[in-house]
Amino acid sequence: MPMDSNDKERLIRLEERVAALQDDIRGINDTLNEIKRNIHNNELLVSNNTLTIGKGERMFWIFMSGVVGLVIWALKQGV
Repeated sequence: MPMDSNDKERLIRLEERVAALQDDIRGINDTLNEIKRNIHNNELLVSNNTLTIGKGERMFWIFMSGVVGLVIWALKQGV
């Protein structure tokens, strides 16, 4: 069955739509890859921050224990 000019026109428009959709999908893929990289970088940053906060918290409690111990020692000495 031969194609008339109307069918050819529709086919051309359909091919253009498919090409446009493929370009959109490529753009979406690029965006998703960028989001994945950002998530990975954020996970690393959160992990490092958690370790830093944990160390700081330990130092705080060591200091506070020393202060409490010093206060108790001073009270026992009658200072």
